[in-house]
Amino acid sequence: MASKYPLRADSEHLVLDPGVRRVAVTTASTAELGDLASLRRDFALARTFLDFYLASDIEGDDTIPSALDALWVSAMTMYGRAYSNGQRHAARADTSHLTAAEEADHRYFLDLRNKYIAHPVNG
Repeated sequence: MASKYPLRADSEHLVLDPGVRRVAVTTASTAELGDLASLRRDFALARTFLDFYLASDIEGDDTIPSALDALWVSAMTMYGRAYSNGQRHAARADTSHLTAAEEADHRYFLDLRNKYIAHPVNG
């Protein structure tokens, strides 16, 4: 279902139903709320792309590069974004609850994303 609301809240082209008004809210927690919503979307997309990838015929895919490669790269990109030092400043994903094995897996996937997808230096 397509939204009738544009991505930017300050857009002059916002179409509202009769009796509905737009209110801009700026508080100390607005930046954190935006960052948390962004983190949630990154994790949701990473999981969705990974689910599509794992549900596909990985073993039968002999095309290089393939659409399956795109799903894998997309999943790793979105997962890595959640832990990057980019635009988000108020909220960050927390890893303090991970076991030692989970932390090692987490580091592995971040290294994979950083070294081979986001900042490749090798062919």
